[in-house]
Amino acid sequence: MAIYTFKNSKTGKKKEFSIPIKEYKPIMIIDGEKWERDLASDLGTAKIEDSEIWNGMESRALAVHPDQIPEVKADAKRHGVEVDFNPKNGNVIFSSRKNRREYCKLRGVVDYEGGYGDNV
Repeated sequence: MAIYTFKNSKTGKKKEFSIPIKEYKPIMIIDGEKWERDLASDLGTAKIEDSEIWNGMESRALAVHPDQIPEVKADAKRHGVEVDFNPKNGNVIFSSRKNRREYCKLRGVVDYEGGYGDNV
């Protein structure tokens, strides 16, 4: 599987998706929304702010069942970590690299995809 950066046609939000190469298309419908491949971000030629990528980055690997969201969110908050969840699929939504690092540490998860200093 490869990781591609896509931009939501409607909101302009950027997000990374892990997609099998044979299923990849430059324009994809994901969760009912149209996403277009953002080559500039993937090739490193785009000048983007950290907040553009991290504000709203979702993790499917750390997702919970949507019915569990209130309980898991409250537990994280009790431990000093503010996170949000996508109510449709239970994906955890990170607001920054620090937020992801803190939540992974709380859950005892190592993120091998993180950059230098991101692994927990």
